[in-house]
Amino acid sequence: ADTFLHPMDRAYRVGEIKELLHDAGLDAVEFLPSFRHDPSLMLGPGAALGKARARVAEMDWWSRREVAEMLSGGPKKHALLARRKGPRDGSIAEIEPGMVAVPVDAMLAEIQRLYVPGQASLRLELVVDGDATTVGLQVDDDQGRVLLALDGELTLEAIRAQALPDLSWDAFLEVAERLLRQLTALGVVFLNVKRGSEA
Repeated sequence: ADTFLHPMDRAYRVGEIKELLHDAGLDAVEFLPSFRHDPSLMLGPGAALGKARARVAEMDWWSRREVAEMLSGGPKKHALLARRKGPRDGSIAEIEPGMVAVPVDAMLAEIQRLYVPGQASLRLELVVDGDATTVGLQVDDDQGRVLLALDGELTLEAIRAQALPDLSWDAFLEVAERLLRQLTALGVVFLNVKRGSEA
């Protein structure tokens, strides 16, 4: 736990973790669980928060984690993946047409059950280490069609052809990546390449 490591017997703050990693020649890949450190998921629904979400989207990776810490009060301990320093583009992965969004557990089915077409966002309560956190999943109409088509079997290209056939792959990618970024941050799905079959 952070409190055993920090000289002032408190949890480290995101800015302090950044400095520690910098001094060690490392950079964070992701804090775990990701949703606790993603401010866009913590901001609730409604037009009033639209400007806040837009401002958060323009921030760099570390600044977004600092905002999440301010919104949540900060966890008592931090877990993260780190790597040697290098460029960061903030992408979840290079998404390819042959990839499949594989559900981690039953949470994807529950989100699909709760989603109502035309609904701009979903409020979800997640419990980690006994602490409940409420997050907001932003879903526009096109993303909703993609969400409902995710089954762990169809490739993303097959989902495009089924759910949004009028969109080119590049246009579909813009829609799908915004949704998949949220779902992977929540630990709901992971992306895998489907081998030996056509998209």
